[in-house]
Amino acid sequence: MNKTILYSTQWYERRVHLGVLDFAQQHEWDVVSSHHMPNLVPDVAGVDGQIVEVGPRDRRRLRLIQEFDGPVVGIEDFGDGLDIPRVHTDNRLVGQLAARHLMDRGFRRFATLTRAEFQYVKDRLAGFRDEVAAGGATQCLDILWEGLGDRPTFLPGEQDAIRLNSLLKLDRPVGVFCVDDEDARILVRHLERHEIAVPEEVAVIGVNNDPLICPYASVPISSVDPGFEQVGYRAAELLNQMLEGETVPPATHTIQPLGVVVRRSSDIRAVDDVQVARALRYIWDHADRRIAIGDIAAHVDLPVRTLQWRFSKRMGNPLQEELTRSRINRVKQELLHTTKSANQIAQDLDFSSVQYMIRVFNKETGLSPLKYRRAHEGGIADGSGGVAPEPAPATASG
Repeated sequence: MNKTILYSTQWYERRVHLGVLDFAQQHEWDVVSSHHMPNLVPDVAGVDGQIVEVGPRDRRRLRLIQEFDGPVVGIEDFGDGLDIPRVHTDNRLVGQLAARHLMDRGFRRFATLTRAEFQYVKDRLAGFRDEVAAGGATQCLDILWEGLGDRPTFLPGEQDAIRLNSLLKLDRPVGVFCVDDEDARILVRHLERHEIAVPEEVAVIGVNNDPLICPYASVPISSVDPGFEQVGYRAAELLNQMLEGETVPPATHTIQPLGVVVRRSSDIRAVDDVQVARALRYIWDHADRRIAIGDIAAHVDLPVRTLQWRFSKRMGNPLQEELTRSRINRVKQELLHTTKSANQIAQDLDFSSVQYMIRVFNKETGLSPLKYRRAHEGGIADGSGGVAPEPAPATASG
């Protein structure tokens, strides 16, 4: 006989639900949920088991669970007092991954931003702080703010703006870890209103890889993917064990986050010169076409010789070398992610000829484009299920 399972959470996360449904489909469960009415606390008779998230002050859901005499598995823990097995992301590792991402890009000054003090938030912040401290951080400012409240503008209120403005007083470049993507989006808006360049002056990384926020923000937001589907699937596995009569202790089961999904808000290398950082950003943003050093100099409003001197001093390599490397990295991406011929790639990327592209590619990599493609068949997997980007351009200090 098919089992009927209640899926009930205070905060709805579609990807956790999908993980539960994936397991349910394999085991012919009937999953009942109120995902179309997120404020409804369902009271369903005749269910065999429950997967729940009891949020703060979630008294009705807590009472219904306490009155239920079947197996229950929790996702996340907000201190509800229930003695049940639980599943959630390894939140300390989430913070560590965000820290490593920013440190790998050369950041040594940091800030954290959060508007809640739940345990999962504390764990993310602790992981981040410990990692940057171990990496030799020179500064880490913690900002606790109220967040959106009831404001329809999706901008910080007066007191929050004062707290966020403490970030603007830091020496730049600085990398900011936001424990939630919505916070990251609000921060990006605030920085833009103050004409602070993201990511050249302030790089931002969030958490959750929210598909409705991260790709569509004014500056697309890098984010740690917590592996929500795996959380739902693992919770369903544990519930199934209990339904089959196995004893599952009331322990916490942690899921490894999938990694950092890199987008523009942190796709940068930290450089202590804002105009050099903007030059690098311009180079990488235009790697699909031929650009001249004069074009870059005009974009950052510096004489060509001044830009070349400052670039070499800050980056340790000539500007022309960076131009060539960015172009070759773009060729690599085309070779790894498409089936285009070398001739087509040369045309699409505005090389003067395919022979010239092959000659430069061979000089930079030691391989022809065809041999490079064969040697790297399958691509370089990253935490997002796609392909890891090449090393990023730089951010800067004012």
